[in-house]
Amino acid sequence: MDSVYCLATNRPGTVLVSGSPERVSAHAIGLVRMWDPRTNEAVGRLKGHNDNVRCLAVSADGTKCLSGGSDATIKLWDLGQRRCIHSLAVHTDSVWALETDEGFGKVLSGGRDQAVFGTDLRTLDSTLLMRLAEPPLALALTPDQRSVWVGTTSSTVTRWDLEPAWAQDLSGAARDRRVSLHRISSVPRRGDLMVGRSPGLMPLPPRGTGAC
Repeated sequence: MDSVYCLATNRPGTVLVSGSPERVSAHAIGLVRMWDPRTNEAVGRLKGHNDNVRCLAVSADGTKCLSGGSDATIKLWDLGQRRCIHSLAVHTDSVWALETDEGFGKVLSGGRDQAVFGTDLRTLDSTLLMRLAEPPLALALTPDQRSVWVGTTSSTVTRWDLEPAWAQDLSGAARDRRVSLHRISSVPRRGDLMVGRSPGLMPLPPRGTGAC
């Protein structure tokens, strides 16, 4: 097995998945492995990415998994059937971060293209929530799921208010509402907090979404 770039587990800890640049064919790399934490044994392999798997998320019940790869796709997997259900191509470059709501019905994704998208996993509708000055490396929803923390390659940490988009169907979010940044505290030396406003939410037409 090659280097492990990412790990994810469900809240009860019954399912563990890992992502790596492991070669899956003569022309493709990128593999998601399934593990049983109770036996410490590998129980499955998910093949479908064409490049390194960079980020993962698992549903609370352990039946679904999301993976983001350097092939610019996000894949939704059925872990029981060990197959890809949908492949989403909303980013134009590597997908580096994933964060889902508690119900695993919506996902935020960030990538090398400096964009953060919100996608409804039931309808597969995606919305461009923000475009940053630097690529986002990490996303973390606040407990109330109304805001998201974003860490970038430039040592900045920001909190974006997502209430208008996250509380509604992402594809139907009000276009005239703005996503704002809030200063939380000063960051010494290397870091800083970005303060400002985005130009607004941008619903996207379907693009490269559907069955794997």
